[in-house]
Amino acid sequence: MYKMMGGIAEIKYPILSWCNMFGGIRPHYDTSYGYDTAFRAGLSFAFHKAISLRGEFTSYPEYRLCEKRTKVGLDFKVMELNVSPEISVPLEGNLENIRLLMNFKYELKL
Repeated sequence: MYKMMGGIAEIKYPILSWCNMFGGIRPHYDTSYGYDTAFRAGLSFAFHKAISLRGEFTSYPEYRLCEKRTKVGLDFKVMELNVSPEISVPLEGNLENIRLLMNFKYELKL
């Protein structure tokens, strides 16, 4: 049994109409692994109003541990649905831990 606690503060800044810079900070506490402050920074480039390419450097935990990784992925947005497939490569340790991740987000407008 373990517990995780934390929060997220993120910002997105448009550099050009087709280029965005983003970043974030995430205080993260796990009862087994202790406290760590994770961060995220990257760029995204829009090819179309619904498709963009994203690259980032992050230490946000994908599971429970904070680890430094680079991620490259695509963002697809259709109305309120966002789908983001990405490849996550570790910067430290074993390169056999390359992951293919898929994120989904649906925004409800109430």
